Order: sequence, then structure tokens, then C-alpha cells
Amino acid sequence: MKITKENEIKIEKLLSEMTLEEKVSMCHANSKFASNGVERLNISELTMMDGPHGVRSDVERDSWRCLNREEDKCTYLPTETALAATFDPKLARKFGETLGAEARYRGKDIILGPGVNIIRTPLCGRNFEYMSEDPCVIEKMAPELVKGIESQDTAACVKHYCLNNQEYDRGRVNVEVSDRALHEIYLRGFYAAVIGGGASSVMGAYNRYKNEHMCHNSYLVKDLLKGKWGFRGVYLSDWAGAHDTDECIKNGLDIEMGTNKPYNEYYMADAMLEKAKNSAEVRAEIDDKVRRILRLMLSVGKLSENRKKGEYNSEKHHQTAYDIAADGMVLLKNTDNILPLKEEKLKNILVVGKNAAAKHSEGGSSSGVRALYEVTPLEGIKNRLSDKCVIDYESGVFDLKYNSIPMQNLNITDLKSGCRNYRLITNIKDENGSITSNKTLSDKADIIGGTAYSYDIYFSVC
Repeated sequence: MKITKENEIKIEKLLSEMTLEEKVSMCHANSKFASNGVERLNISELTMMDGPHGVRSDVERDSWRCLNREEDKCTYLPTETALAATFDPKLARKFGETLGAEARYRGKDIILGPGVNIIRTPLCGRNFEYMSEDPCVIEKMAPELVKGIESQDTAACVKHYCLNNQEYDRGRVNVEVSDRALHEIYLRGFYAAVIGGGASSVMGAYNRYKNEHMCHNSYLVKDLLKGKWGFRGVYLSDWAGAHDTDECIKNGLDIEMGTNKPYNEYYMADAMLEKAKNSAEVRAEIDDKVRRILRLMLSVGKLSENRKKGEYNSEKHHQTAYDIAADGMVLLKNTDNILPLKEEKLKNILVVGKNAAAKHSEGGSSSGVRALYEVTPLEGIKNRLSDKCVIDYESGVFDLKYNSIPMQNLNITDLKSGCRNYRLITNIKDENGSITSNKTLSDKADIIGGTAYSYDIYFSVC
């Protein structure tokens, strides 16, 4: 966040010219992904969009219906887990520059990312949006990612602050954690992104801490983030994450986003306006909120004619995505040095698993992006090797709605050469445990990987 004496003077001047109603209107959404400006003062609405690894397709102003516009197709960046696996802060900077430039080109003031929550459990449904289970890795990568985003005149929104480490019951769960673990593990990435990276905004999480919702938590927002850490940017709610007008006012929430109620019925709309009319203390709190919003706007050049225009789907961006994806691949095991494969010796390849042929960029709600193009693993293998060997594909048990095939049912046998050289035997059972089918796909295989819930590749060299 760029904070200058000149900007602070502009902020106070604009504040002095606003009515109370105009100030309050800036503190809550006016559509799914925007909050009000003040047209009378040439301040346009504040626009934002998901997500952490690509700019989400626009939706209608007052519904979640996707517009499906051709111009919404963007660069599909690798997930933050893949980025962190590069262990390269320079690539994190390029990732941020790409994301920030594409958001700017699409006319967004804030990109809702990065996600810096700790991967506490493998069961968390949004782990792919986050970097690591190691706070040291996040601490090194997150600041550079944020700097990259903000270098393009786009505000980063670090999320989900904090202790949002599970999706199940996330709106009600009260997280219990020791003070030491809180500060040494769960807050470390946020501190690095906000203080080290200079993030202009932070998004509150859905969960509670000490029985207070994170979007207006007195200790973690008011006392720590805005107090001890000295954060001077905008704290906004996750969508429908606010729950009480008084707590929103006094505990540091600046913008309320995303409920299904009429906008004037938001906790920080008419209800806050009525309280402000009779309280100088509430009016002072509102001034602080609007001051922060204006500071963000000025920081990203929103009120300037010299703001960067952004860049979209360029070859440079595609190359950055490719470089991160390649560097993010980590080889965990290489028995008998079987990799890299020698193309000239390959005869047959079997790819098993529905995800090998699926396109994933348009899934994932807030993480969904409409990619200009996406190459699936199966397509990549075919593009590279279809003229050199036979490539077969089986969707596996996903279509049958059964569990993944256990390793003990993957039998490899030596048969005479000259036939399709891989063998995969599956026993499919019905609800009573009776075997309903026994399928042999082929004969002999060397196995890469096990039976994960993704896809497996089998190949032969004889």
C-alpha cells in the first residue's frame, strides 16, 4: 500500500466534503462484487473479484449468474500450493504481477487473494488455494506475491483472516488455539503479507475466535491487526460474514459484502446510519472506515489519470503460468531411477482416472476461472507421445461411484511379450459385498504412483 502525505491530505479533503449518508454507503456492497463510491465527488464504485489464481468470470450485479463473456477468459495460473512448491520468491513476484495485471485489465480495484491460511488438515476443502502447512514457506512467498499484485495498481486482499482451516461448519465453528500456536503458526503468514508485503486489504473469515466472529473480532482485528500491527488498509467481510451492527462499527470491519438481503438492510447500511445520527463516537468510527477505503483507492491510482491499464492473456503471462507449474512439480519417489522415461523405449501407456481427462479451471466457485485454454494431463500425454506409442485411457471407478481401487487389487504379472503390456484387475462389489464384475485391462506394467483420487499412469517398455 502506497501511503503518502499528499494522499492523506486528499483523504481529509474528500472526507470533509461527504455527507454522512455518502460515507455509510461506501461501507457496504451495492452489488455482488462492488461497493459504492460518491459520484458527486467523481469517486467511482470500488470493484473487486475473485480469486487467488486467476480472475473469475463476471456475474450479474445482483445474482450469481455468470455472464459467460468471451472477454472473461483469462490466464489460468497454477494454484498457490503449486506456487509454494517452487520455493522461489521470484516466481511468487511474477505470479502476483500476472494476477494483478489481469485484474487491472478487467477493471478491478481489488483481487480477492492471496489465501495464506495454514494447511492444518488434508481434509480442508480449500487447501489448494493456500500455500503450505509450513508458516516459514508462507512467510517467504506471500510478501512477494502481494508486492507483485500491488505493483500493477491492483489491491491485494489477503484472506481468510484467520484460523479458517476447515470448510465444514466454517460459519459457526469456534476455533480454540493456544496463544503461542496462534502467533507462531496461524498468524505468521498474515503478518508477512500485510506488513512485509504491504497489502492494501484483508478479508475476514467465517469462523469465530473466542466466540467472536472473525469479521468483527475485537482482539484479532481491532487490537492486533489494526492496533499492534498498524494496518492502515481496508478490512472487508467474506460474503455474508458480518453478524452484528454494533460489533461491525467498533471492532474494525470497514466494508460489508455479500448477503442476500437488500443492500440497505446490511448491518453496515441503514442500521449503522441510524446509530451514527445520534452518536459522535459512531460517526468517528465511520470516518475511520471511509478514510481507509479512500486510502486504498488512492494507493492503487483509482482517482488518478495515470493508472496502469493492465495486461490480459499475453504470451508473457502464459509463460509465467507454465514456468510456475513446471517448477512446482516435486518428485517424491523415483524407484530404480525409472524417471525420466525414455521415449524411444515406450510401447504402451495406460492413463487411469477421471481427473486425467477433466478440465478444472471453471470449477471451484471463488477459485474458478474461465481459462483461455487448458491442456489436461491426458491431452498432454497424447500431444507428446501419440505418434510414438499406444495410449489408452480408463476413467476408473469414479463413474461407477465406488471407492478408489486398493493397491492390493492392482496385480502385475509377467506374460509373454508382444501383447498390450499392462494388467489392472478390479473387483467391483455391490452394496452386499458380492463381486459383480472382474475386469482385466491388460498385462504387464511398471507403476508410477499409487491409487490416489486423481489419476494413475501405467506404461510398458516391452
